[in-house]
Amino acid sequence: MGSVKGVRVALKEGLVKLRELRNRAAKELGHKDYFALQVAGYGMTTDEMVKLHDGFLKELRPLYLQLHTWTKHKLAEKFKQPVPKRIPAHWINNRWSQEWTGLVEAANIDDRFKDRPPEWITKTAEQFYTGLGFKPLPASFWTKSDLYPVKQGETRKKNTHASCWHIDLEEDIRSLMSIESNSRWFYTAHHELGHGRSCGPARIQASTKAWAS
Repeated sequence: MGSVKGVRVALKEGLVKLRELRNRAAKELGHKDYFALQVAGYGMTTDEMVKLHDGFLKELRPLYLQLHTWTKHKLAEKFKQPVPKRIPAHWINNRWSQEWTGLVEAANIDDRFKDRPPEWITKTAEQFYTGLGFKPLPASFWTKSDLYPVKQGETRKKNTHASCWHIDLEEDIRSLMSIESNSRWFYTAHHELGHGRSCGPARIQASTKAWAS
């Protein structure tokens, strides 16, 4: 906890400045504050967004409490510690608690992918979003993205951390991945294409309208 408190002190001044800069930029675009600017991208007011989130919390709380209770008992059993009121952050080996690798034994489904080409994973991820009503990825996505590992013999290097970005405010979506035929990359491809689709033109139109004018 000592190191966490130290980080708070070190970051405070910069975060306060960031808050002021964001709010100032949002006001210049005609919004009350940065939160209002962010919410405008969804075509909602801040009150509507807060109401929506409150509804989610109310609906999910019973399930969350059950899962949280089961989890903290299982982790306490694993670490041979008393059952805590809240799950200590250092009990989870991922700072965002996104994955519990090494803490639980999950099904190994890599065999389901070993006979599939990496391209199948990318196309399947795209089909997931078209099935939700999103448009197919633009043709430029397939020519301008770097989706697969560097081939043997190539001298270039690449950052293998996956990401997906809108290069412009239209349909220039590009992704950096190193997709291989396994369950990890199946999950990652779906995750990254979600970034590309959730930040598309419909998402950013409202928040950029004032800037364009």
